[in-house]
Amino acid sequence: MIAVPDTPYVLIADSRGGFVYRFDTKTLQLTTYFDHPLLKPVPINGIVFGVNGLKLSGGYLYFSSTNQQIVARIKASGTEMQLEGDPEIVALQTPVDDFIVNDLNGDVYIAEQEPINGIGFVSRDCYGSKPTTVVGGPNSTAFLGPTAAIWAKEAMGQILIVSVTGGFEQFVTKNYTGGGKLSTVYL
Repeated sequence: MIAVPDTPYVLIADSRGGFVYRFDTKTLQLTTYFDHPLLKPVPINGIVFGVNGLKLSGGYLYFSSTNQQIVARIKASGTEMQLEGDPEIVALQTPVDDFIVNDLNGDVYIAEQEPINGIGFVSRDCYGSKPTTVVGGPNSTAFLGPTAAIWAKEAMGQILIVSVTGGFEQFVTKNYTGGGKLSTVYL
């Protein structure tokens, strides 16, 4: 969920239904803002997640689709009644949970779940590619189950704050070996 700056609108990802809704906080109206096949959930091992993360940056709505393993974007301000058209793929083959966009240059940092367990990176010049792991990775315990990333205050493009669950597997097996935490990443 993200607030559209300087408007009464909030954009909401419906991961199960595969839609992006727009909620007007003044009129209390909820409308379908964006509907596209890339938003739809694709069941993997009984887990059903579609559109997940949402960000507005540089005149685009960026979104992640967890089970489709992509990050994509479409031209948007958040003020349109409804979006039409086909999104551009930003990152593919990524076990994405959430992501953050560098508003200054369009680079994208991705909180990648298992089996990567790290922070993936796609530069603006390489949209449409598989992310490069810049922190953590399959053989690292630094980021077990990263779920979200934000920029530290006044540090866009320099310092990320990343939340981690401690690893999804432990919740399934009930073998709790690591807790959730916040980590700071200096780029």
